[in-house]
Amino acid sequence: MKNILLFIFLLITLTCHSQDRKYAENGLIKLKKSFSNKKEKDFLENFPKDFQTFKNTFGWDDEKDSAEPLYDNSGAYIDYWFSLLQKPQYRHHETSITTISKNGKWEADAVNYFKIKSIEYIEVNKKYNLINSLSKEDAKSVISFLLDSPHPKFDSVFISSLTLEKQKIAKEFLSKNASDMNYYIQDTDGYANLRKDKNSSSKILQKINTGEKVKVLNQSGDWWLVISQEGKKGYVHKSRIKSKKSP
Repeated sequence: MKNILLFIFLLITLTCHSQDRKYAENGLIKLKKSFSNKKEKDFLENFPKDFQTFKNTFGWDDEKDSAEPLYDNSGAYIDYWFSLLQKPQYRHHETSITTISKNGKWEADAVNYFKIKSIEYIEVNKKYNLINSLSKEDAKSVISFLLDSPHPKFDSVFISSLTLEKQKIAKEFLSKNASDMNYYIQDTDGYANLRKDKNSSSKILQKINTGEKVKVLNQSGDWWLVISQEGKKGYVHKSRIKSKKSP
């Protein structure tokens, strides 16, 4: 009896997986067709609505070390999707920015491009309410994805436009990730100038040798505010600062 029940369970499971694959394949076919024919409504309806589906459509399969179906053309699909969101009749699809971002993890190529385009769309169109209206838990997931990168940076425009609760989430994320990084000077001249202000003609406070660690206090703009090992605070051009994860 147990063997029969187990067989039935496995059969149902395999059938469900088969149906899921068939549904995913049909959705992909519809997405490609609507993109080729520029059927706007169909394209928006079939564009991925969550991170995993987005990754399975445009990303890279690490386990198989191979590209997902639309990896090579991901940029064109993403650009078209964001261009449609600009049209008043499709603005209700904007919430998909956050549903895709939720539970997202940074990756290169399509995932990173979507992240960049999302922040750009929110800033240009001042759509910060897409994030401000989220619950604390969802906001934490979305903000972490949007700010994540190999070298997370403080986006003052983006963060300052969030509610105080969401700003706190963003700053905590950046603080945590910054604490995992070691920053050091890398310059072909053998040193970098620590300057009083954010420009190359400002007073030089100290010369920091290549390889020496610095503590980064603020990453906004081209000139980063740092503290040298001698305890002097000033600005170094970001091109002279490299980073690596703490072991």
